[in-house]
Amino acid sequence: LELGPEVYHNWSNLGALYAITGDLVEAERCLREGATRAGSERDKWHAAVWRNLATFELFRQNGDAQEHINNARDACNQDVLTWVIQARIRLDLKDHRDVRAALRDAEHADRLANSYDPKAKRILGLAYLRNDEFDDAVTEARAALELKDLPTPNQLIIAVAEAKRGQLAPAKEALAAAQAAWPEQLRKPQDFAAFAET
Repeated sequence: LELGPEVYHNWSNLGALYAITGDLVEAERCLREGATRAGSERDKWHAAVWRNLATFELFRQNGDAQEHINNARDACNQDVLTWVIQARIRLDLKDHRDVRAALRDAEHADRLANSYDPKAKRILGLAYLRNDEFDDAVTEARAALELKDLPTPNQLIIAVAEAKRGQLAPAKEALAAAQAAWPEQLRKPQDFAAFAET
């Protein structure tokens, strides 16, 4: 930023780093500055800046995430992660909830990625689960695991889907695998409570 304060993606990257370290005030300031500087240019780099801001607002459960992801889609309609975040917004945000549309978005993300993006596979598995399509949920979550995606959320998708279709043994196996893959801080409740408060 010292060398190029006008460069939009420097602001966005700094905002993402602030978000990761937990400074949400600075994260919001930098992410918004990056998006403002990005404007309405159309390419994948500008889309990423708007997607970062949408992801931040999704994390905060703020409905503005939808407006920002619309800007990302306008900038680059072929960006896989933009469609993944669009699906998450439609699954997670109360004012934008539409699980059928989320499934269509997740399927579109997976097609754009030629079925090789682990995040697209994970969100597709989750969207199938939320639409009560349990066989497909298990298939996609397993595919995400094969692509080396995060084990815990995918194992939980499998556990719930297997339980819903009455397969208790595989459900228990998936739940045990999910528990074994929990981040270390989740295994120490007192430490995690202190971290959450911070």
